[in-house]
Amino acid sequence: VYALGTILYELLTGFRPRDLVEDGAPRRPSDLITRTEHTVSEARSAEPARLRRRLAGDLDTICLKALRKDPARRYATAGELLDDVRRHREGRPVRARPDTFGYRASRFVRRNRAGVVGTAGAALLVIATAGVYTARLAEERDRAQLAAAEAQEVTEFLEELFEVSDPSESLGRTITAAEVLESGRERLEFELEDQPRVQAALLATIGRVYRNLSLWDEARGPLTRALEIRTAELGPDHPDIAESLRDLADLESRTDGHARADTLYRRALEMGLRLEGADSERHALDVAGLGAVALEAGRLDEADSLLRRALDMQRATHDGDHEDIARTLHTLAAVGYYERDFQAAEPLFRESYEMFSRLHPEGHPAVVRGYDDWGNALASMGEAEEGERVAREVIEMWEELHGPNHPDVALAFHSLGATLQYQGRYDEAIPVYEEGLARLEASVGLDNARAAAIYGNMARTYRLMGRLDDAEAAMLTSIAIDERVFGPDSERLLVPLSMLGNLRADQGRYEEAIAVYERGQRLTEALGEYDRVNYENRALTYRDMGDTTRMMEMYEASVEAVQRIVPDQPLEHVVPMITLGQAQANLGQWDDAAATLGDVYRIRRAELPEDSWFVWNALSLSGWAVLGTDGWRDAEALLLEAYEGLIASDRSAQADVIDLRTRETVERLTWFYEMAENEEERARWQAVFDEMSGGD
Repeated sequence: VYALGTILYELLTGFRPRDLVEDGAPRRPSDLITRTEHTVSEARSAEPARLRRRLAGDLDTICLKALRKDPARRYATAGELLDDVRRHREGRPVRARPDTFGYRASRFVRRNRAGVVGTAGAALLVIATAGVYTARLAEERDRAQLAAAEAQEVTEFLEELFEVSDPSESLGRTITAAEVLESGRERLEFELEDQPRVQAALLATIGRVYRNLSLWDEARGPLTRALEIRTAELGPDHPDIAESLRDLADLESRTDGHARADTLYRRALEMGLRLEGADSERHALDVAGLGAVALEAGRLDEADSLLRRALDMQRATHDGDHEDIARTLHTLAAVGYYERDFQAAEPLFRESYEMFSRLHPEGHPAVVRGYDDWGNALASMGEAEEGERVAREVIEMWEELHGPNHPDVALAFHSLGATLQYQGRYDEAIPVYEEGLARLEASVGLDNARAAAIYGNMARTYRLMGRLDDAEAAMLTSIAIDERVFGPDSERLLVPLSMLGNLRADQGRYEEAIAVYERGQRLTEALGEYDRVNYENRALTYRDMGDTTRMMEMYEASVEAVQRIVPDQPLEHVVPMITLGQAQANLGQWDDAAATLGDVYRIRRAELPEDSWFVWNALSLSGWAVLGTDGWRDAEALLLEAYEGLIASDRSAQADVIDLRTRETVERLTWFYEMAENEEERARWQAVFDEMSGGD
């Protein structure tokens, strides 16, 4: 009923109810006409006041009853909704309104309009014959007749669309929104040919509902046909054409057609700029859409930039809660999630979920999806038990909304599997992942990014269980799907390829592991990016092969690459430099290590505030390296300064890590005084170390 109410609302007003929420409920269609008269009245070829009178009363009531937050206050069945539509057309009282004498009398007048207003009509006819008004009345008549004809076409189509719920048609079965749409989709192609704009509006609405039901193949035809009709009827630039471009872009993004989605959103954006300018609400939607496509394609920096830009525009346009803001927050949170920056993602997911909850009734898909992703973020931050609770609730919510076989249900099982994996309950996680794949296969098949993600997590779980052959098989399946969906050179392959290389190394298949890592490196270089983990993976594999020369070549190449690719971001250089310095020290190359780690300290001292523990930890590492050189006595001053700096560091975040680095510095001081044969100082610092370690 809610889905059908959405269709009716959009057909009457030209807007979706989710975009027009006030105090938790959609605006009345008749109010909307007067507030957006230039958009709606022009589309209906009628004066705003006339349209408002037509919608006020019964149609307002019917729409809002179908869209109530509380399901118990909506129409119980599509049949009840159809009955009220019929009653309105026939001028009889609708059941959604209170049965008062005044209301029943007004319906009687409407049904018997000719007799009741006959005298007044005759007088008006005399007046209307005056020549001065003839042309004007003719124009009014034509426009009113066109509006009435369009309204009649829409009403009749809706009535026939809802008739599938009649018991004589359904034979007592519960009819889904998808079946209602199917009953009218094919017929619509051959009807309303004399009203192409109405036909296109109906096709677009049906396509959107199919899309929102995740019936993507069914959605493509109506949405494509709506664009074709609108392009033929409305010329090269029109808001309705831009809307159809957005509809198709959204569909392509959901079905992994990211290149085409990007093209469609850019066409909509350019058209919107010409029609409405850069400050319009729709322009912000187009920018957010491009950000979402960039996210799905794995272009995370681009996605972050576009989404933040869109969010700024939307917050400048809308006061308080708004659907567009909630959606952009959710997508921006996903960028942080995919970057594994869960501390940044969690508050954005939470803000988005809470806003969706204020905008929609309990159980609305946006609310459930927001709850699901917030739970994922909590689990990724270590709150796995809370994440599990959320995931189990979400499965029940999706099944209530969609039935057992639906992509949303499948991904909820994926989330549950991940929370079990985080808790080390690997034997429980695998069958949950398998159930998710089964639900996905039964709904949209397994040749999509969702299936690739589930197989990828299965591979990680098998690896943690030590079942390396099973892990390899799952990861190869994940990579094969990604290659088909995104192409063999997609950035989306970088993480799966890294995982496959790790598996091959675990299996002792070192040369094969190196070949996989090198493929990932070629992809990274083609993107003009830097992947520190890839260099380190190759270095560790060469170490396991006993080839320390090539291991060091990888560490040195990593530093050279980051300095070349981001020369103006010295803080990005320090982690690979620390790795190189530690490797040099481990091979006894103490002078080289001291030089490398000394450079790290100088970079951090220049780029970070004095109370940053990163500065003093770098100095401690430098002092440690100096201990291995002939000038080891210089280490005392470095380590003492590092200790004082760590003690005075800002502890508002990462206090546990700072304590660990401080203990390491104290331990290095004990080593120094042991080398210096200063037993008194060694014992003093050993006591400090023991106290910091809890007496262990």
